[in-house]
Amino acid sequence: MSSKIKTIGLAAFAVLLTLVSCKKDSEDNIKYDGYVPKEIIPEAISEVFREFMPVYSGTTPPDISGEYLCTPYTRKISSILAEKPGYVGDDLYFAFEKAKNGKYSYNEKQGSYSEGSNDATVTVVGAGNLFTAYYTTNGLFGGQQNKRATIISGELTPEGIADFHFAYIIFNKTPIVPANTFCVHIDGEGLAERNNWTSK
Repeated sequence: MSSKIKTIGLAAFAVLLTLVSCKKDSEDNIKYDGYVPKEIIPEAISEVFREFMPVYSGTTPPDISGEYLCTPYTRKISSILAEKPGYVGDDLYFAFEKAKNGKYSYNEKQGSYSEGSNDATVTVVGAGNLFTAYYTTNGLFGGQQNKRATIISGELTPEGIADFHFAYIIFNKTPIVPANTFCVHIDGEGLAERNNWTSK
């Protein structure tokens, strides 16, 4: 009898291990199978956000290493009603540098404001020449500590990044904006051109 109970117990334990393993594999697939995860684009705004920004998936993205310039840096859409589409901001200079682990570091400069994001781990997904790059940072927005995602997508070409899109999503509510506020910018001429700005 005890032998039978022991056998049933071992079988149940094996099934439990299988279920846990399957769950872990499933979670890993959701997060790492070449899709931008919901931790970056929350489900609450995913459908609306993707109407204004192409989000590519895949496990064979192009190598986007290089330096680029987005000009004119043009607002395509903002969920903040006071921020009207068509506004042109300071030129955006940005660069990707590939690390040994296949991730990227990111650096940018806009107008007199420069943000070094080399400590950020940038993940790139996509296939062929189409890609989406994303990373998260913590900082102050509206005088309150906040977490935000930066998302960049487009098509890599010899001249630069065609159909360039640059967006951010602010996850937490602040005194100024609600949770999951987003803004999408584009290159007004359709191409973020290659530009060796860090050596200038």
